[in-house]
Amino acid sequence: MHAGAGGVSALAFLRAGAAVVTGGANGHVRAWELAVGGRSPRLVLSTTVKEHRGKVCSLQAAGDNKEFLSGSRDGFCIIWDATE
Repeated sequence: MHAGAGGVSALAFLRAGAAVVTGGANGHVRAWELAVGGRSPRLVLSTTVKEHRGKVCSLQAAGDNKEFLSGSRDGFCIIWDATE
């Protein structure tokens, strides 16, 4: 997993660990899917979005795993659709 410039500043697990969402110091939110097979499981980047203007400092998945929330030092929280 390549986290991007500044590294990972927040992380949340979705779908019982089958997916991971990371937030970075650069404001990016990334979704990763767990790829099973071959020699060992690995995380594969599926989506990157840049909506925050500051470091992502908090990520939380909803109980139904259909949405997650990101919070940033820019003062904003964003609700994301995790099904897309």
